[in-house]
Amino acid sequence: MKSFRKIITLFNLLLIALLLQSCDKEDKKENVVLEMISEDINNKVNTQFLTDVANLNLRVVSIAQLANDSLIDSKTRKVVNNIETHHVNINKRIKKIARKNLIIIPDTLYEETIKVDSLAKNRSYVYLVALEKLMKEEVEEFKLIKENTNNVEIEDLAKDAIEKINVTLTEIDYVLNNY
Repeated sequence: MKSFRKIITLFNLLLIALLLQSCDKEDKKENVVLEMISEDINNKVNTQFLTDVANLNLRVVSIAQLANDSLIDSKTRKVVNNIETHHVNINKRIKKIARKNLIIIPDTLYEETIKVDSLAKNRSYVYLVALEKLMKEEVEEFKLIKENTNNVEIEDLAKDAIEKINVTLTEIDYVLNNY
């Protein structure tokens, strides 16, 4: 009788061990599903951020090109050229990251104009104010990216862009305050 009880106890322990192992496998399956969902959400967030930043970037480049095509003073032209060069480089990095992650981003901008009176003496000021506003929006967008992405490459892009844009904003501020 004692051996029968031992066999039943052993059988029950084996059954419990199998049930625990089965539950552990189900938890792992659920974790895989949660990981897939998390990865999908992160990819959508990265897609939205890259799209938004690409759009802002194109707007800045467009305004910079309009300013360069206009009669502006030499101080403003220097700042605008730096802005355009920097933003073209950011755009290349954005495109590279997007391509690598199979994300489609805008590469053309429609309807970005700025109205400046052709006889106005303060057209340099108008362009710099417009660029400053867009670049402040960019900084905020890059801060959001930096805080919310799990993609190291996108996070590095955001850090670099914030630094460079802030330097340029300081230059713009200096030029605007010396008019």
